[in-house]
Amino acid sequence: MHCHKIRRHGQLLAAFTALLPTLGSSGAPAIVEQMPDGARFIEEARPCTIKATEFSPGQTGRILRLDSLQVAPESSPARLVIVPGGFSLEGEDNFIIHSPLPLFSVGLAGVIAPGQTGKLEVSLVQRGDGAGSIIHTQTVTITGSDPAALCHFWSDTAFNEIRITAKSDIPVVWTKILTGCIPRLKQAAIFAEPNAASASSEFIRRSLATGASGPLGVKPPNLTASAPGGPAIADAALAWTASGPFHHYGSLGFSGVDGASLKIGDTHLSLPALASADYARTLGLLAGSELSPDGPEHLDVCSAVPVTAFGFWLVEPSGPPALLGSGAFHESKFTIRLFHGSRQIGTTHEFSPLNDQRAFWGVLSPQPFTRIEIREDKGGEKENEFFGQFYTTPCSGCCGEKTASK
Repeated sequence: MHCHKIRRHGQLLAAFTALLPTLGSSGAPAIVEQMPDGARFIEEARPCTIKATEFSPGQTGRILRLDSLQVAPESSPARLVIVPGGFSLEGEDNFIIHSPLPLFSVGLAGVIAPGQTGKLEVSLVQRGDGAGSIIHTQTVTITGSDPAALCHFWSDTAFNEIRITAKSDIPVVWTKILTGCIPRLKQAAIFAEPNAASASSEFIRRSLATGASGPLGVKPPNLTASAPGGPAIADAALAWTASGPFHHYGSLGFSGVDGASLKIGDTHLSLPALASADYARTLGLLAGSELSPDGPEHLDVCSAVPVTAFGFWLVEPSGPPALLGSGAFHESKFTIRLFHGSRQIGTTHEFSPLNDQRAFWGVLSPQPFTRIEIREDKGGEKENEFFGQFYTTPCSGCCGEKTASK
């Protein structure tokens, strides 16, 4: 397949703005590389291969499921038809590929009749609850001389939908779809101060990360602690707490360091001297659910599946004394390290949160990781900081050969 860019990316974005409002108003346009070299695409973007050859010819339907992907025609009259070696469309050549997980790369293989030339428009879309937001659109050309034409896209911004729009009447048999979850980055991108709201918004826009530590302000059904005798949960009208050296909360595991206990939930219940007004001013910024280690704020966070993005909210109060615990206030400085198993990924990152307000830190990594070490390298031994919601972008099953299933 010969893939040709016919317009500048910025012009295409402007043309679609009125039809598809963007998710958030800040941030630079996505950087998407079209990669004619298939071998380089496989080596660097590390996609999985999803084949459409496991289906019986003659099957038709409105939806085709390839592993976790869902393929469907763009309009209701059209249908998908399984043919030897792949699938085609009956009624129109426009279709949509939807992924339940964020993607950063996609490759498409199609075959047309010898001597024919077809044109297609490929759009990478961030699909939320609304109409969605196109991050990149490009027209590609398929020639019948290619036995299995491929076109590849690799992005620094996540997407979860691919739209294929025919620009000619040449039918195509689609033989392969490749998807990957590795962002197009040379080094990790950090999202942090000075504006926490902008940092978190840009982090979500780039990574499509979702909350991984359970709903804030709600007692999670899967909260466990390994303290002797089990978790200590104190129920109140709208609050709960639990203490112990380990917690599984949402899809993440949280561990204190050197046996330090963690408090999770409405941690103000363990601070009876704290006036409600002070709580509303400081901890209230985290919407009711916080996590706080005893002693220095050292925390290990584990994910059962590899992730490429991780972020969290934090509040560092400068007072009152009841909120600080038994220590005097000191400006805190954190170091954050990413690991895949025992191997550190990338460099060590530093984070110095602003006081008495919601602070945010997030990372988007070109290498998946499974564990995060957060260490308070500078600050009080016994003063308190409070972690809020945590976010991740999973990267599970995106590297290696996969086959389609009905």
